[in-house]
Parts: sequence; structure tokens; C-alpha cells
Amino acid sequence: MTEQPITVDFDVTDSAGLVGLAEDADKRGANRRVATDALVEVLHSSGLHVCAMRFPHGEGEWRTEWICRVLPGTEDAESFHKDEEGEVIHAVRIWIDVSYAAWEKYVVRGRAG
Repeated sequence: MTEQPITVDFDVTDSAGLVGLAEDADKRGANRRVATDALVEVLHSSGLHVCAMRFPHGEGEWRTEWICRVLPGTEDAESFHKDEEGEVIHAVRIWIDVSYAAWEKYVVRGRAG
């Protein structure tokens, strides 16, 4: 059997993009949204945030679950492996209903492998 390389596609945004998604959801009065001010306080400035799940929901939006890198000491944060600088990564999961337009503006598709 020949070994095949494994590739994985993923969707990510940076902290400014995640705040943009949250602001869009808040402005639209979406069912799943987060308090933007509280989010800004806990987001890690150099964090990349990964969309763990996405599915169509309602008219013109995705229901999304995000794994968000946050500052150490953030309530309900899980600890993961260390980053390139040796800092332990802390993350929380949040749900946001994201409009298709905001998705195109703030989210990037990546590929690893």
C-alpha cells in the first residue's frame, strides 16, 4: 500500500476578523452572537481562530462554532499545546451566526498537509 499524504482544509480568521464577525451578528440581531466588548477583552492579540463547525442556518447565514485563542486566566478556557514561542495556548468555544457577506469578508480558507 502506498502512503498518501494527508491534507486538511480549514477556515480561520484573526482577532480583528473574529470581532468583525461578532459585530456583524450583533448588528443583525442574530440568535447566536457574543458580547463584542467582552470578546475584545479576552482575545489573544496574535491568535488565529478556527471554525470548528459550520452549517447553513436561516436565510443568508451560517451557524458557526469557533475555537478562539484567548488570554491566560480567561473563564472556561481550555489549555492546549504550546505555540512556537513556548506559550501554552488557551482557547474557548463560541457560537456565532455569520452572514454570508461577513464570512466572505473575514474568513480565510487554509490547507495543511
